[in-house]
Amino acid sequence: MRLLSNKRFHGLLLFLIANVYLILGAVVFRSLELNPEKQTLYNERNNFKQAFTEILEDYRERLIHTACRKLQPSVDYDDCQKHFPAMNETAESLLYQNLNTLLRRLGITNFNVAANENSTADLKLNWDFAGALYFTITTVTTIGYGNITPNTIAGKMLTVFYCIFGIPLTLCLLALLGEYHTHIFKSIGRLVGRQNTQSRKVVTVAIVVGMYFFIFVVIPMPYFTYVMKLDWCTAFYFIVVSLSTIGYGDIYPIDPSDENPLNLFQRTFYNGCLWIYIVFGLSLFANLIGYIQSYIQKLYAAIGEIAKKEHHQSQEFKTEVHDTSFAK
Repeated sequence: MRLLSNKRFHGLLLFLIANVYLILGAVVFRSLELNPEKQTLYNERNNFKQAFTEILEDYRERLIHTACRKLQPSVDYDDCQKHFPAMNETAESLLYQNLNTLLRRLGITNFNVAANENSTADLKLNWDFAGALYFTITTVTTIGYGNITPNTIAGKMLTVFYCIFGIPLTLCLLALLGEYHTHIFKSIGRLVGRQNTQSRKVVTVAIVVGMYFFIFVVIPMPYFTYVMKLDWCTAFYFIVVSLSTIGYGDIYPIDPSDENPLNLFQRTFYNGCLWIYIVFGLSLFANLIGYIQSYIQKLYAAIGEIAKKEHHQSQEFKTEVHDTSFAK
């Protein structure tokens, strides 16, 4: 009991150290990447607006003219602007709204073309604290979805050293959590029965697999289906790809839609929950892979023994046939 208590203390201490490491990393990465990202998006937005100024102006004039002719066919463009001064402002607002919709469909969601040229409030930033925390989590767990990556030389070099120390720290934490999973597995086995029979092992495995499936798949499924808009099969695929640290990058944790975005506090809380889910899920998945590996090794050894036995019997049979033939 004292040994288990010491392990719990060491586990909590290691988990605390890992959390501090993640938070400090997020603060440093944010300080390195946020301002360059702001400047890049600021320039992209303004360059985009400048490049399409003439096209937008021509479209706006035709839109106002068409609207005026429908309201009063005899009114020309100049009279329309004189008699309907709000029409110009309405047409411009509608134009930018349609243009923003088009950009969203093309996957450009980082800025709003209707915003003031000197404003940065509309910029959708990856490298605020929540985004930087998300990056550190996916880095030390080696998932690496790839949707947020450093762009500055300093950020890239820091990532190299951050991985060197962060990944071993995470692996130590996963190993300790793996021991907890093994302890739970054995405890459930003792509750099932004391006889070391095959049926007891099957029941124990079924209970453990069912329990963890409920915790890591069923409980978080509403988030994957209602927020990430994934069907059950795709969500299950995403869970396995994430917890196996494959991280293809075709699907990754995202915020809710642009119409109802999360604020900084909500996204930070979400990323904290993501960290807890991933670290416990990784330790469980590692145990599962270890069990499968051990069974494959046992199966391979059993096949090898059978092959040796058959080979030995074949050799004995050949010897008996040879001796019989020689005796005749």
